[in-house]
Amino acid sequence: MNKFFFLLLLFASNKAEAQTSALAIASKAIEENPDNERAWYERAIAADSYYKDLETRLNYYQAYLNKYEDAGYSELVYLAKRRIKDIREEIHLAVEERDTVAN
Repeated sequence: MNKFFFLLLLFASNKAEAQTSALAIASKAIEENPDNERAWYERAIAADSYYKDLETRLNYYQAYLNKYEDAGYSELVYLAKRRIKDIREEIHLAVEERDTVAN
């Protein structure tokens, strides 16, 4: 199959806010070509929009960074790192809030 086919479907799914489809398409693109950096990044974005659990969202970005932090497209690596930082901050604030309410 054309190597860009899944990416085109992925971009169309994201624009239509069909995150379940975007996640499935990105995963399929990775299955077809495990070295498709953009598919790894787009999968993290789709997961970020789809999942409510912050740890799950964090894990998708971390999977991208585990593979591409040293050799990936610098702008995507920067954006993934920034989003990881933001998610970690959200997790920290949620724990603080939970602890404050519990006391």
